[in-house]
Amino acid sequence: MITSATPATEECSASATPTIATEREQGHIEALSARYTKEPRTDRSELDQAHADAMRELADAYPDDLDAATLFAESLMNLVLWDYWDENGQPRAGTAERYAAQWNRPLGAAPTSTLTMTAGISERLD
Repeated sequence: MITSATPATEECSASATPTIATEREQGHIEALSARYTKEPRTDRSELDQAHADAMRELADAYPDDLDAATLFAESLMNLVLWDYWDENGQPRAGTAERYAAQWNRPLGAAPTSTLTMTAGISERLD
């Protein structure tokens, strides 16, 4: 079970889901619950970081789960929304190192899956 998803777990958690969900599926629910609260926030940085931490933990716990790998990579991108490229169209310093390894795993395993096709950044990082 994911342990780092603290901000929203008091309000929403996998423990409230039907027991038919697998532990892996509950991990996805817990990680997603770290991203949202009942009340909208102007500053989402704490929630975005908690979601990225939870997705990292989930992706590490289930290395064959390409959805977890893809959603982890996406969660990292949410930490610096829309600030990946400089004015010349080049990746900002550290961008390639930060994201390429995370995107390459799901893209290499399932390059035409719906989730990995959303990774437009990946083709520019190779």
